[in-house]
Amino acid sequence: EAFKAAGQGQAADLLSEALYFLELVLPNDRCRSAFVCHDGIAVVSHVMSNITFDDDLLENFCDLCSTLYAVDNNVPTALFVPLEQHIPRASLEQLDVMVGHLSQCANLENFASACLKQEETLLVLLDTVSQLEPPYHCVELLKDLLMVAVKLDITPSHRLICSVENYLSTLKQQGPSIKSCWGSISSCVGCLYLFNPLRYSVGPQLAGVRSFLESFSQHIDSEFVGSYWEQRPKQFHIFEIARDVFSVEHVSLLIEDGFHIPPIDDSLFDAKEYFLHNAGDFEPQLLHQSDVTIVKAQPQENSGGLQPVYAFANGEAVTAQRAMEAMRNGFTIAIPNMTMRSPSIAQLASHLYRLFGLSINCNLYYTPPHSQGFEPHYDDHCVFVVQIHGVKTWTVVDQQCYMKVPKLYQQSPVQFEQYARLAYTERVLSPGDVLYLPRGMVHSARCEEHSSLHLTFGLETETMMAWQGFFHVALILFQQQYEGISQDTQKQQPSCFWARAHIVLSQIAHYDSRFRVACLLLFDRSLVQDPQSHLDTLIDVLRCYFNGPEWVATAEALRMCTSQTRNDLDFLFHFGQHDLKVCPTLLNSLEQLLCHEHILDNLRQGVSGVPMGALPDKRDSTWQLVKDKYRAVYQSFVTSRRNISELCLHMHSLQLLDSCTT
Repeated sequence: EAFKAAGQGQAADLLSEALYFLELVLPNDRCRSAFVCHDGIAVVSHVMSNITFDDDLLENFCDLCSTLYAVDNNVPTALFVPLEQHIPRASLEQLDVMVGHLSQCANLENFASACLKQEETLLVLLDTVSQLEPPYHCVELLKDLLMVAVKLDITPSHRLICSVENYLSTLKQQGPSIKSCWGSISSCVGCLYLFNPLRYSVGPQLAGVRSFLESFSQHIDSEFVGSYWEQRPKQFHIFEIARDVFSVEHVSLLIEDGFHIPPIDDSLFDAKEYFLHNAGDFEPQLLHQSDVTIVKAQPQENSGGLQPVYAFANGEAVTAQRAMEAMRNGFTIAIPNMTMRSPSIAQLASHLYRLFGLSINCNLYYTPPHSQGFEPHYDDHCVFVVQIHGVKTWTVVDQQCYMKVPKLYQQSPVQFEQYARLAYTERVLSPGDVLYLPRGMVHSARCEEHSSLHLTFGLETETMMAWQGFFHVALILFQQQYEGISQDTQKQQPSCFWARAHIVLSQIAHYDSRFRVACLLLFDRSLVQDPQSHLDTLIDVLRCYFNGPEWVATAEALRMCTSQTRNDLDFLFHFGQHDLKVCPTLLNSLEQLLCHEHILDNLRQGVSGVPMGALPDKRDSTWQLVKDKYRAVYQSFVTSRRNISELCLHMHSLQLLDSCTT
């Protein structure tokens, strides 16, 4: 009655105070019971339906919804009816203010959860606020709501997802005029991808991609794997990459319209985890030495060697105009993570993955005439250099005599004095030429009369993907099998016994390059003639290391490699997420051994009894089980990494909005 007697403005003030009061008292059980008993929701809903919303009223309404959701994990539908009625009646100015208020709600997570359970309100809101120009507040609110849904594992209905896709597609068509919203739009796209990755694709395969792959595949055969892979370089010629796949014109567009892609932490194996961990960092700009590097190699005084000089400070935002200006002054443009920036390059990388079963990355290098971007160096991964435009001269050392099969992230500077004494071969690449370089092979590249654009596809052999990773999986399975057979807990080995075996295996791989090479079981089976013989050889090697005097030499150098061992075994801590049970006590023991200052003494105790000394016979069916489990664990491992890459690709190119089926 008081509300009926009050004028419109006074009624809004009264209701605002009432909602604020309810927000304070409803957490109390007796007050909430009285509110429900007297049908308080219906009263509030009725009054709100007859009052024009103002800022304070809207703010208190949001807080009331948050309070109700926090107490009962639900907000009655009736409470949203006035909001649904108010939205279509509001002016665009009121809508803009309202959406701004909602996006700054103090208890956004609870309010968003309530909204996501009342999708009709969101649908009305989307249909109405799509008229807002510019749409800043609306996109920000939509991003916040979808981020909450991802965080709380709430999957919106198909109808709501389609409405969001349509709204974002409309915004995308406005192009540069809404670039200030680009970061929030890409975050919305990331949420849509995470709701259902299978719904979206990277687009139809271009004709140029098909031609490239058909020509490239002819040169990757069993002879290549047996005679060149991780041993020596090989140069061959294929069809030139068509302009619809990639060309010089794409470079400035990549910089102008590119996004910052946060680095993928090795501890983050899940796309959702990666997305939430980096929320707010996907900005529409490229940062120097993270997303793009502008560099040239200049002579060092008095040494005869080269040193890098950078055009921008570390972390500085790079524009296309300034990047091209630096290139005219002799600087090379290097852009990493191209599989996350270009759908066509992602398709090329996908084919390489099917051949080799390894993580694939791609970098772009654009170098002006009479210039060199980098000093002589070796890579910690194998690469295929694909020349797209211009001509480049490569100087390649004839042997892997500097660092044979280095592990990923295991690099050291190449000293000029040592490099100058090595025999080398010069190779000239023109458009359509491909050069394979094994990891550890020292090389450099320079331009003479022409500028050059090339792509470098890197095949990264992580620990999981090397033979070392295969034997870590075998160790875990042997432990489970051993403990399953031995019912007498008194006779079971302590977990530190198995942890020692993992550390020793890591050290063997540190000194024996045969355990660092890519596991042949991952390759396309038509490329590998006899992986079993390689496996048998490694089993014999392990028997010698664990039971013979070779172990002593390994142990003596162990104390210098403890930090390397820790990094090397990080992936074991994530096996629980990838279809392989890892006993927590094993991980605890592993952590204790790695942290212990007397690690050498700890490892020497009982090493000769490590179960690897009693490996199953090579003909035993146990090894087939290990192979099957290894492939399953590896597939789960790679799928999660690929999901992160596809997530970034969709966010970067907004390709998802072109491929969605609304």
